[in-house]
Amino acid sequence: MNDFRKRFLEGLSKPFEVKPVSENSADNYLSGLNRIEEDYGSKVFNLEIPALIDLYDIYKVNGNKEEVGNTYNGAARAALKKLLDLKVADFFIHFIGQKEFVEVIQNEKHRNELAKFIYTLHKKGFDWFFTDNKRSPLKAGRKKKSKKIATQGFVKIAYSKNSYTVSYTSPSVKSEYGEEPIDLTTLDYQSINNESYGANFLAKWPPNDGKGFLPDDYSKIRELTIKSEVKPVSSPGVKLKRVQVSKNFIYYGPPGTGKTYTLQKLLKEQYTETGTSEEPEVWLNNKLSELSWFEIITLILLDIDEEVSVTEIVNHEYFTKKLALNGRTANIRQTAWAALQTHAIQDSKTVKYAKRIEPLIFDKNTESKWTIVDQKHEVIVGFREQLNELKAGPPVEDEIKRFEFVTFHQSYGYEEFIEGLRPVTNDDGDISYVVKPGILKRLCKRAEADPSHQYALVIDEINRGNISKIFGELISLIEIDKRAGEKHELTVTLPYSNLPFSVPNNLDIIGTMNTADRSLTHIDIALRRRFEFKELRTDYSLLKDNVDGIDVRKLLFTINKRIELLLDREHIIGHALLMNVSNLAGLKQVFISNIMPLLEEYFFEDWDKIKQVFNGNGFVSELKDAHTTWLGDANEYAAKSYFVDPKAFDEIENYTAVYQSIEGKNFAALFSGQEQN
Repeated sequence: MNDFRKRFLEGLSKPFEVKPVSENSADNYLSGLNRIEEDYGSKVFNLEIPALIDLYDIYKVNGNKEEVGNTYNGAARAALKKLLDLKVADFFIHFIGQKEFVEVIQNEKHRNELAKFIYTLHKKGFDWFFTDNKRSPLKAGRKKKSKKIATQGFVKIAYSKNSYTVSYTSPSVKSEYGEEPIDLTTLDYQSINNESYGANFLAKWPPNDGKGFLPDDYSKIRELTIKSEVKPVSSPGVKLKRVQVSKNFIYYGPPGTGKTYTLQKLLKEQYTETGTSEEPEVWLNNKLSELSWFEIITLILLDIDEEVSVTEIVNHEYFTKKLALNGRTANIRQTAWAALQTHAIQDSKTVKYAKRIEPLIFDKNTESKWTIVDQKHEVIVGFREQLNELKAGPPVEDEIKRFEFVTFHQSYGYEEFIEGLRPVTNDDGDISYVVKPGILKRLCKRAEADPSHQYALVIDEINRGNISKIFGELISLIEIDKRAGEKHELTVTLPYSNLPFSVPNNLDIIGTMNTADRSLTHIDIALRRRFEFKELRTDYSLLKDNVDGIDVRKLLFTINKRIELLLDREHIIGHALLMNVSNLAGLKQVFISNIMPLLEEYFFEDWDKIKQVFNGNGFVSELKDAHTTWLGDANEYAAKSYFVDPKAFDEIENYTAVYQSIEGKNFAALFSGQEQN
């Protein structure tokens, strides 16, 4: 177990692209394998390649035990695949440099198929080795250690154009190895084309006396199986759980206390990778999720590059992945037929469909096989480039961001957040409505397809939205213990698409809240109990204690204490406004442009209180005799008239006057760092 945890962390280098994972992901994988071992009843780590491939076929999507593979949001299935990839890549390390097998190394399905076949031969006692013969560059037979090739007979294996050629040379009836035959049909191995390799092949091989020889450089390769003394993951007392637990939390605090800065730092450190590429399957899922069924089918027809039936289309990798991404299990063939007929050419003799939508590029023959009619159509050029991009795989990205960002407001609703009907207009101006996923649903699908990484949905100004309206029935699904794969997992049927939906347990939901905009006491109680709240207060240690003789820390500390007494603690001023102040001119600019307007809003232009905040230092002054000058004695209850004096902000003593009357002992908390408000 520990050996494979280390292997998960290390991964393998090219050409296999078995990438290392984080420590959290490694533990997630072990947790998933623990679940499969409990279900399978055997030690998964000790399985050899053929059995491991068979096991993966059972637990993969559309396998007989798909639901078990879904446990822990796919961690079980993802772990099984990673384990298989590592073992197969180990087994094929010495294929590097064998140019006849470059294609098979890069094709995951064919690599697994060939590994299973060769590994089975190897375990039966066959030696295998490379030759210079291009028609049979790989052979398996019995040979002496002193010989470069087998002399008594061998199986010849060649790979070309996405298919294998397997043939054999029979040894003489009497050989130095004896006369007992081994029937290759007993290997119980089926090829890609479901034809047994070596059918009816009886050859005179020695009795099965253990593993055969591998190429000379095989001694450099890691061992293929875990030693029996290593404690299996399912042994008593070993309970592996996800180290990375999903989080729902909200950063809240007054303006300028670093909510945005803290969030950006968190996203950079935990949800962003640089100078790497996405895992191929995750990258492909992300690409396909953005495409319509018409686009998917066009890419499939270009990929197959010949007339194809609807059955071949719906069995294509792109189509099945798109189905999984959309959660589709019904009306699958109808989906393909609809897209094909809608975009069929007008003068088709086989398609009788009234309503067509541009571009019209498909047609079918009398055998109901479809093709692209005009291969030089302008839209096809773009699709070919897109297909080439998909075939090339994920490029190295400057940044991979595993998060989405959204800002709530009063008119934001369920349709934008979860899913809803959206109008689509064709070239003729006809309007139709389709169900479009919202930001949460899109990110959930992305996270679900990539269980080895943590994702985040960032909701800025979360308290400004109507939570009941936006979250709807999903307000319960975001609870940590109700995520997919958790103890109290919940699934709901979405009202527009009628598809089941759950929130994966590798998605964090992070909110921000400006307490000056809306009091915490007004927050939806349903939101309160499903989120952890993290308060950010003014950090005075980030401010300077001497700016042209002004102690900015004491200045802001004193202002905030008075605001708290005159108003409340949710409206204090954050440190961000004054962090970059380095001289009196900069301080004046911040006070006139930022702090004064903020206080006017906070106190609803109650200038008496604003004067108290500044200790009557001259920033705010009453206009003397204004009442008499403009109203005379007509209204003795008229309001006082105040003005902000710009010249007062040029005087250092006006700033120091804010805090100089306060005894030093009252700043003890400021200097000790015990208080940040």
